[in-house]
Amino acid sequence: MARQKKWLGVVPAFFGVVFLGLPVFAGGGGGHWSLVSLLPSGFQHNFKHMLGRTWLFDEEVTQIEHVFMAAIVALVIIGLAIAASSRLRDPDKAVVPQGRLTATTILELICGGALGMMEKMMGREKARDTFPVVGTLALFILFGNLLGMIP
Repeated sequence: MARQKKWLGVVPAFFGVVFLGLPVFAGGGGGHWSLVSLLPSGFQHNFKHMLGRTWLFDEEVTQIEHVFMAAIVALVIIGLAIAASSRLRDPDKAVVPQGRLTATTILELICGGALGMMEKMMGREKARDTFPVVGTLALFILFGNLLGMIP
């Protein structure tokens, strides 16, 4: 019982530091903060310059957080796909499920769940036809939301 009470004090302190302390430290006052705030200002300036001007209003790009995080999400998904495809190239290994959580099992769980949900809504044939587009969007949105949970 004493051990449980010890953790009851540590957990709120940890979340207090992560959710309150880090944004104030990195963002300088508790305003809008993201992982991009931790990057050096020179890198941020070069990234803004690389993006150029907006196509709609022909203005200089001021907000780079969304573009940078979308690029990170895309790189994470591409990395998972490369890691999973290396196992799926061998037909003997692809059939036998793995006993631990790997990139292949993560993608199988996510894609299997999304495909199952789509099959219930629109039928098997239409779900299989539209799965590449809808599955890609589902992966992008899921990993974008998961990455957005990091303070």
